[in-house]
Amino acid sequence: MKYLFLTLFFVLASLFFSEQIFSQTGMSADSMIKIENKRIDAMIGTDYPSFTVTLNNKTYSSATLKGKTLYINLWFAACVPCMAEMEDLNKLYDTFKNKKDFEFISFTFDNDSTIAAIKKKFNITYNIFSISNSECYRLNMNGGFPYSIVVDKEGKIRYITHIAEKENFVKNIYPLISKE
Repeated sequence: MKYLFLTLFFVLASLFFSEQIFSQTGMSADSMIKIENKRIDAMIGTDYPSFTVTLNNKTYSSATLKGKTLYINLWFAACVPCMAEMEDLNKLYDTFKNKKDFEFISFTFDNDSTIAAIKKKFNITYNIFSISNSECYRLNMNGGFPYSIVVDKEGKIRYITHIAEKENFVKNIYPLISKE
């Protein structure tokens, strides 16, 4: 019962403060979405930020991965929408993991023990890289979480989404990776 009241309190508080922010700025949720979509549209076709990470003594970088189509996902464990898309991410990885010119990159600022627990809970077999919080925001271009980016073989951003919906994977991401 205590958890129910706490959950209800947080939901109502979130709605109240969100409404206050919208009324103070004069912006609606639709306006905010339009601004974000314009921001995303402006990034399509631009170079993805450079990165270098190491896992199990193997180094991955934007430079060494050129020539491959990249699916980059940024998330963290306390993010409910991030956890909601894990099953679909597994299916995406399983579908394309044997494609030699494809690489699935997963970034989080969570620590190794949290990553291990998430991998076990969702039966994840792809690599997950723990990087700093600021590096996560740099690599998702301050876009929030979850955030997924498809990068083409030349290192250009082809698709960005922060929508964790099954239809988005089927309608947009699978065909794009297949085409690349």
